[in-house]
Amino acid sequence: MIFLSYALRWYTSLEHSKLKKRNDLADSFMKEYKSNQDMVPTRSQLESMEMKRNETLTGVCPKVEDFGSSGGSASN
Repeated sequence: MIFLSYALRWYTSLEHSKLKKRNDLADSFMKEYKSNQDMVPTRSQLESMEMKRNETLTGVCPKVEDFGSSGGSASN
């Protein structure tokens, strides 16, 4: 749901006169949201962020935040 509101805001802010073909729209979309694709974690990164048995949520949150703020390159 949140992504839809960001995408709608992005779409309505486009200069539609510059979009001559569907590919122009697709290229613009990929340019805008490519960073999301670059942040997909690997399996080992997800496993390293997994909540341990005696760990609290406040212990897990920094691991996830570190991953997001580093552009998806958190160390294991």
